[in-house]
Amino acid sequence: MRKVSLGYIFIALFLISCGKSGDGSSSEAAPAGSKYGVKAGMSEMTMEMMGMKTTVTNYWDDFGKKSVTAVSGEMMGSKMNETTIEKDGFSIKYDGEKKTGMKAKKDSAMQDISFHEMTDAQMKERGMTEAGTETLLGKECKVYEVDMDKMTGQTSTDPAAKVKGKVWVWNGIPMKMVMGDLMKMETTKIEVMESVPAAKFEVPADVQITDM
Repeated sequence: MRKVSLGYIFIALFLISCGKSGDGSSSEAAPAGSKYGVKAGMSEMTMEMMGMKTTVTNYWDDFGKKSVTAVSGEMMGSKMNETTIEKDGFSIKYDGEKKTGMKAKKDSAMQDISFHEMTDAQMKERGMTEAGTETLLGKECKVYEVDMDKMTGQTSTDPAAKVKGKVWVWNGIPMKMVMGDLMKMETTKIEVMESVPAAKFEVPADVQITDM
């Protein structure tokens, strides 16, 4: 179970917080402090973790100030349909099957993780090193090697639980992630947009949200 939770911590860290500029294909320049180097768009990824497969769809706007991430598929034998909306300093996570969810202020530690203005010292502290470039879906990506324990703060004395991985990033958008034998995510579709409809970042009317 610890491996499953670590996998989703890793997903959250990168889908919410990556921000390293790449080749700059947006029609607008990213403001200082932006999470993404592209103003708006969407990506679809497939994820394999411990023999289970899910699909991750991510929309963002305002250079990452707003995002919505949907994960669907099967996990531990159960159907999974979870969506997380990040905007206005809050995080809303709801279950599309149960029609319930929670709203809370965003974790400040997660907000601080951004490749966009990260110094070499900060990268070292978080267990990250640059490992060249690679082209995926026609996008030139920066490749980073990562230390899971340092990145998430989920330290363990069990050597078998320690995970080394890589992430491929284009304009702050994670194109591919590999965490040892634990998890692999890879983008199958990516689209740059001028803007994303505001309705994408709203909770469906039939979902009951509880404030934390």
